[in-house]
Amino acid sequence: MTDPREVDPVTADAAPSTIDDGWPAAYDATDSAPRPGETVPRRGHGLGLFALVLALAVIFGTVIASILIGSEGGQFATDRTDDSFTYNLSGDSPTVQALALATGWQYIIGTALGVWAIVQGIVAIAKNRGRLFGALAVIIAVPGPLVSVAVTLLAASQNLPR
Repeated sequence: MTDPREVDPVTADAAPSTIDDGWPAAYDATDSAPRPGETVPRRGHGLGLFALVLALAVIFGTVIASILIGSEGGQFATDRTDDSFTYNLSGDSPTVQALALATGWQYIIGTALGVWAIVQGIVAIAKNRGRLFGALAVIIAVPGPLVSVAVTLLAASQNLPR
């Protein structure tokens, strides 16, 4: 008769041997779930924090750019009525061309960085790597384009030609 603790070379790769004949071993090295009493390594909050900092930078940057663009662009408003106006940024003036270029780049860069902040905030929430910061980043970055357009129009309406 053979010793039950001997390893049979034929079945050694099949499954870990147990003494209880069929019952699972007390510890399975392939299972990565934490056991009671084990410490789980704490994940950092840097991903969510970076998303929040990026969202705040985008919202403040676009608001400042919107104020500057709107206040300068108001003088180029045409078709002004009591409750609306339109821009005419198709002139040959260097100021008009710079304003049109700044407006376009502000929306392109603000949108790209805002989407980045939203996606990174969602990933931080999903991976539990700064969940609160990630949620705040999403809450701040989502209304960013609307805030930017509203501030631009408000600043422009304050500087319309009389």
